Amino acid sequence: MPLAGHSAGHCAVAVRTADRWLLHAGDAFYYDGQITSDRWAIPLWDAFEEVTEVDRPLRVGNQARLRELVREHGDEVRVFSAHDPWAFAEVAGLARGGVPSMP
Repeated sequence: MPLAGHSAGHCAVAVRTADRWLLHAGDAFYYDGQITSDRWAIPLWDAFEEVTEVDRPLRVGNQARLRELVREHGDEVRVFSAHDPWAFAEVAGLARGGVPSMP
């Protein structure tokens, strides 16, 4: 599904599992904190994201749409990005005994 802003032609991929949807948002955001209500910042990632974006209003708007999706349907949809290793570990089932968290 189209999710432009970070790069030209950027897309997300949705996959249905037995109990929920997984939405791989690619590069639409760099870490979970950007789309969760308990937002925390990683300044260098934020700066890098701004340098690499092709359309700031579109990117920021799409992140807002993803935040809304998580807020309203977070129990039905797990949104993750290509850049967040902790979220990827959770989704891939690679973490044992919990997923490491960022400070």
